[in-house]
Amino acid sequence: MTERQWLWINFGSVTAFIFFILLSLITGGQDALVIMTEILAVLALIVAGVTIVYHRSEAMWVAVAAAAYIVPWGVFAAGYELAVEQTTSYYHLWFIFFYIAFTAAVVFLRKSFKQLNDEFKLFPVFLLFFHAMLLLYMIFLHIWWLLPF
Repeated sequence: MTERQWLWINFGSVTAFIFFILLSLITGGQDALVIMTEILAVLALIVAGVTIVYHRSEAMWVAVAAAAYIVPWGVFAAGYELAVEQTTSYYHLWFIFFYIAFTAAVVFLRKSFKQLNDEFKLFPVFLLFFHAMLLLYMIFLHIWWLLPF
């Protein structure tokens, strides 16, 4: 496969993942859509890992952006599947791990933005927009759980 094909595979897999995230949020988190979203995330992460290993040019930075985008969502999904909630012991450790993964993802998305040159230059910026939605949700959830009622 050519480098251009790897670029489009990474772009398409992350776009499909975003589409399924939005679809599962719109439908209220039906189990089938959540599972399909998680499967797409794992497949997109595998494709990004293969691209990072075998390419050292622009395809690698698109894959780095894709992996950086998926990892915090993976931490969020792990908390969802493990049923982390307010009454769970040590739920604050999950928040700390999430915030560390989120900060690292923003750093890698920024670095990939600086390394990309052509039509994929705005790809990391687009992913940062969806990261902002996740961050606002998590901050709201964290503050809500800390309220004294």
